[in-house]
Amino acid sequence: MAEPQQTLYEAITQNDIDSVRIQLANNVNPNVFHNNPTITPLILAARLKFYDIANELLMNGADVNGVDEFGRTALHVTVDNNDDASISILISHNCNLEKYDNVGITPLGLAVEKNNIHMVRYLVAHGAVVYKEEDGIELPPLSLAACLGDSIKKRMHMNFALCMAVDKDQLEVARLLIDYGAPLGRWDESELSPLEYAIIGDQEDMVSLLLSNSASVSDTNRHGFTPLMISIIYNNPSAASLLLWYGADPDALINGYRTTGEQLAMDMGREEISQIIFSWKYEFEPSMFD
Repeated sequence: MAEPQQTLYEAITQNDIDSVRIQLANNVNPNVFHNNPTITPLILAARLKFYDIANELLMNGADVNGVDEFGRTALHVTVDNNDDASISILISHNCNLEKYDNVGITPLGLAVEKNNIHMVRYLVAHGAVVYKEEDGIELPPLSLAACLGDSIKKRMHMNFALCMAVDKDQLEVARLLIDYGAPLGRWDESELSPLEYAIIGDQEDMVSLLLSNSASVSDTNRHGFTPLMISIIYNNPSAASLLLWYGADPDALINGYRTTGEQLAMDMGREEISQIIFSWKYEFEPSMFD
């Protein structure tokens, strides 16, 4: 039996949908708890996986993109809970898949951070709900959205998610994001590229994955260093070998200087990398043209 004297917070925590309906019918605000402003009713229902209540709130004016004290939406919470059912409800009410929380993480970024490849795949597959053409027709899955709608924003988020996956050495998540079109280059000149994250982290398989998907071997960072030079600075011989195999130029100059990667390796005492470069230039590479 519904108890009208309950607060909305109490009704939700007790999964009392009758009381929730009565209060909503009496114009109780579906977006705030007056005694607990740090969380919204929808986020609470989503966190508790009370699907009927979440849907009831949304049907009665709850803001699907409302945030808690951490800037997290109900979608952030359901991704954190690995809750497909709640996500389906939120997506059906046109939630924003690209909403940042207070620390700049989107729901997709959160899924990557948790190394939850199932949730990454689920969010990517439902990206069409957000990215639409001007006439309102929904696009195919997120992999095709790069050329339509808010493509720049989408690519930025995908690039950020890829950098996060690489930084955490999450190979399968990185492969999935690449397959769905995540940009492999440097999004901002002041930031690391996915390839640089992999080189610095000494992640040979990740370096190989990125290079095999055509990550640039000649892109330079704001200091003028190529990926090969980064491998020298961080003393990563395996990355240096892979970069040379994929076409890195050991004679390329550091921007603004007369120093090459080969000279840098010698100056820094990187004996193994120096030998790799020497062998590549004077033994292996010439033999390819014999």
